[in-house]
Amino acid sequence: MTATAPHYEPGSQEHLLDPLAAAAGSHADTPVFFSEAMNAYVVVGYDAARAALKDFASYSSRAFKGLPVREGLRDRIPAEWERVAQLVQGAQLNNTDPPTHTTQRRAIQRAFTRKQVEDAKPHIERIANELIDGFEADGSCDLMQDFASQLTVRVVGSMLALPEQMIPGFLAWIGDVFAVLAPIDLDAEDVTVPDDQLVATFERLHAAHLTYVELLEERRANPGDDLASAMLALTDDDGAPLMATEDVLAHMLGLTAAGTDTTAALITNMVRYFTADPEQLRLVLDDPGLWDNAIQEGLRRASVALHGMRIATETTVLAGCEIPQGSAVYVALGAANADPSVFRDPLRFDIRRENAKEHLGLGIGRHKCLGAPLVPPEVRLALEVLYQRLPGLKADLDQELRFAPSPVVRVAQSQRVSW
Repeated sequence: MTATAPHYEPGSQEHLLDPLAAAAGSHADTPVFFSEAMNAYVVVGYDAARAALKDFASYSSRAFKGLPVREGLRDRIPAEWERVAQLVQGAQLNNTDPPTHTTQRRAIQRAFTRKQVEDAKPHIERIANELIDGFEADGSCDLMQDFASQLTVRVVGSMLALPEQMIPGFLAWIGDVFAVLAPIDLDAEDVTVPDDQLVATFERLHAAHLTYVELLEERRANPGDDLASAMLALTDDDGAPLMATEDVLAHMLGLTAAGTDTTAALITNMVRYFTADPEQLRLVLDDPGLWDNAIQEGLRRASVALHGMRIATETTVLAGCEIPQGSAVYVALGAANADPSVFRDPLRFDIRRENAKEHLGLGIGRHKCLGAPLVPPEVRLALEVLYQRLPGLKADLDQELRFAPSPVVRVAQSQRVSW
């Protein structure tokens, strides 16, 4: 059976404003459907989403590659530049399958320890207070630009021991990496990016890659107590490095991308929810023991990560819908978090929701977000400091939010607040 597609437009501003509301009503009748506009199967039902995310054998994570270069541009984009793009994309954990994924993830987990998360907490609190010092007297600020984004960038930069002057360039490099992200089945002749723009992006990507590889080679020779050094220092039973320098760089990129904009978006979304429902804020301020569940509910309700992208390795039937081999599969995390058969009154932000932790906001199983251990404590500390320092903090709920079009994440570019 192939289900008829409901209206589903993940790149639209309406959808990005509230993907859970946009999916309302589609779960029972069409938990899985084919979208002609997206040329992909979309999974919105919670049970079907969990099944697809955990079944790496049927639904491969190798859904992306670097933009391919058509022959007419070979004189302007050397093969080495294209190789770097393919290398960076291919080494991402969220774009690999077992056994490679298993080996690399276990290695990173050996480096990214609970102690490192605990050690980061004083830095998070210190940075949050420093940022608030800069605008407290103003009575208002842009919470995303003046606080959340800067906090998360500085925290991740500190954990990786990136020189402060390199952080803006590193973030710009991540932007270029995402700019050359392409579906695995995209043909070079179908690339629509203007030639001059494409050449400039590949050139920046290659130059930055050389810079950061050099930085890591220096770090390998002179390790510190940072996360990058810990990954570089990992060895197998024979004493050989577990990860090549370029693999470590790819994982630094993934951790930074996951730990900056997405975490910043969760902080701003939580302030919006508390502004819309002050009773929820009163509950958590009166009982700090509710913070942990409140953050989990924020992850469910905000669903900053929109989709997990997969490719069907064989013809399967998921929730009664046949998915042919080779099909693109969009696992709609936000929609799944709004499935009323799992989450009662799913559009309500409820910090006492008993099953809030069952959300799919950070993925599940082998592909659960690698930075998941850091997100809750960072967001909690950020919010605690905000509400301690800025009593009466409120988001401007009338502000028209704008999002960069993306099928993967939803991050508002600005959020005005006052106190």
